[in-house]
Amino acid sequence: KSNMERILQEVNLDEWQTLAGVPDLLEHADLDALLTMLIPEVLEPFRDVRQDFSPLEDQASFYLMVGETEDNLCMGSIVHTVVRADLETPSEPGQEGKQTVKVQVLPGMVSGSFRKMHMMNKEQSGYIKGCQRIFEKGDSVIARVIDIRAQAGKSHLVVLSVDSDEGLWAKRFPIQDDDAPFFVPMVGENWTHIKLGLVDTSQAQQEEALKDWVRRPRNIRHTNWTDADHNRALEVMNQYPTGNVLFRPSRRHDVIVAMLKVRDTAGEFAVPPEKCFRTFDVLEKNEKTVTKGFEIAKDLECEGCVYNNFDEIIARHMDPISENLRLFQEHPRYGLQDGVVTDRYQVRDAMGGFTVKDKRTLHYVLLLHDEYVGHGLLTWALGGHKPREEFIEITPTGYSLWCESFETVGKLVQWFKMVGWRNATKCRKDFRAAWEKRNDEARARRGPDAFEGERTVRQPFGGWRPETTRSGLQTPSAAAGTPTFYGMEAAAPTPAGAGFATPSGLATPAGMRAGGFRTPDPRMVP
Repeated sequence: KSNMERILQEVNLDEWQTLAGVPDLLEHADLDALLTMLIPEVLEPFRDVRQDFSPLEDQASFYLMVGETEDNLCMGSIVHTVVRADLETPSEPGQEGKQTVKVQVLPGMVSGSFRKMHMMNKEQSGYIKGCQRIFEKGDSVIARVIDIRAQAGKSHLVVLSVDSDEGLWAKRFPIQDDDAPFFVPMVGENWTHIKLGLVDTSQAQQEEALKDWVRRPRNIRHTNWTDADHNRALEVMNQYPTGNVLFRPSRRHDVIVAMLKVRDTAGEFAVPPEKCFRTFDVLEKNEKTVTKGFEIAKDLECEGCVYNNFDEIIARHMDPISENLRLFQEHPRYGLQDGVVTDRYQVRDAMGGFTVKDKRTLHYVLLLHDEYVGHGLLTWALGGHKPREEFIEITPTGYSLWCESFETVGKLVQWFKMVGWRNATKCRKDFRAAWEKRNDEARARRGPDAFEGERTVRQPFGGWRPETTRSGLQTPSAAAGTPTFYGMEAAAPTPAGAGFATPSGLATPAGMRAGGFRTPDPRMVP
């Protein structure tokens, strides 16, 4: 071996190319490096150069076995578990019970356990909050990992705790000084708000059942019905003329949403699709059973009135509102300069100038409400004071100002000039109280939000096909309705009457919600 190594070391590399009969070498060829690599192979051709075997560390083998990573399952992690047995109740007579609960940690199903009582040397004593009970097999428990015991030759065990004491975890897992400047958790990451212990599955089951019921398939055959979400409904409304009605299921509540197109989306007075409609809550007055839940109910309630079907809602609710809204715009006091000036802010400026010049005259103008679309606005001023604005609700039976109902616009104006303006402060206060009561009643009728706290991501519209045997919406002319108190699904100004051009009005202010208009807040009504 030594002789061979000496011979190889004495090889004259300058003559090696000639002796080997090799033509000219490439510029990057390095004979010294080649010889250095060949010498060990020649001297020890059968040497085992494989890496020496070393067993896996206990922690590494644990994570390989359970199929988890340290980011998902480590000391301090919050995990979901399933109870295997509560050792406080012995499985056999004569055995002594232990204040320990055996569980399986999800999803790896690794064994774990947690104590039901505080340690003897702790400041607190007795049962941990929520543990003074017998845990049944299969119960779901949320716990925090305090130790992972992974030893060779022994079963892996995850030691857990259901103690929610904030000070305990602050001591066990303190925030390091280096991490403190960057430790800005989001609201959903605040572990102090996480409830450890037994999970109330009954509430979760009720919530899931409500979600399934709200989004159940419907077997409704009607020209104006479509099983579409809000985003797709806007696409449909954009394609059809003013006055059409679209019925669709709510995606969050157990109600039917009636969308009435009241503004043109094409032409001189076009508005965006989000501002062309107004919604109504249609409640089905029937038993909430599976067998009856897929068909349309025989009694449909819309704004306190009960109808037999969609056609009756359109004929007896939408059309009267349309007519009243048309008559409202034809009143001589609608807008300034014979209805040419209908901009809310231009009218306010003009009214301010009028009352300063003539303080003894009651100046008033009727407009369309640009925030609570489909209703009216009464702007008035007296005695040189700042103009005031009052909300006029347009209903199927007429008009309403400060909870006072009138059949015609003329009677409303006459009452306001004779009585209303003198008692404006008191009437406005009474209206706000009544409006809040109506809000509460509407929320109660609508029921709970099945997806409260969850944000619904609307997908872009991918096309449309008729939902019934006849395509299109076969609704006669109609118009805006009373505010429905519907958070994400409401809005729209005035429709165009027969042969009557609807004024352009104003773009809805920034108080609008995405996808519609919120029910008027009486605190915001002057």
